[in-house]
Amino acid sequence: MFQSQEDLRYFSPQFGIVVRYGVGASEGDFQAATSADFATDVATAVKFLSQRPDIRTKQIGLIGHSEGGLVAPMVAAELPEVAFAVLLAGPGVNGEKIIAPVKAHCCGSRKPGRRA
Repeated sequence: MFQSQEDLRYFSPQFGIVVRYGVGASEGDFQAATSADFATDVATAVKFLSQRPDIRTKQIGLIGHSEGGLVAPMVAAELPEVAFAVLLAGPGVNGEKIIAPVKAHCCGSRKPGRRA
């Protein structure tokens, strides 16, 4: 999972296929999705790729940034098709410790009638 178009421009030619969440015309509720939901989606993509004759199946890997740094090892631990995982800025603490200050900053400081 990449955070910027610059990431996509760099990694796409290097690795061939890049999956990015929260953009495009995908279905589902991105805001309500959990890390487990993302892991299921990534596992489905890996399984699909591993069945394609034009993919070097021994070289399927995952690069995860931020929450992707949590999702990538979840998938790699379950699927032997994943040859490697690279984690960039993955979470270093329990998810509850991450989300509490985010909620306080985003939601707790709003006044009624004002947009953030």
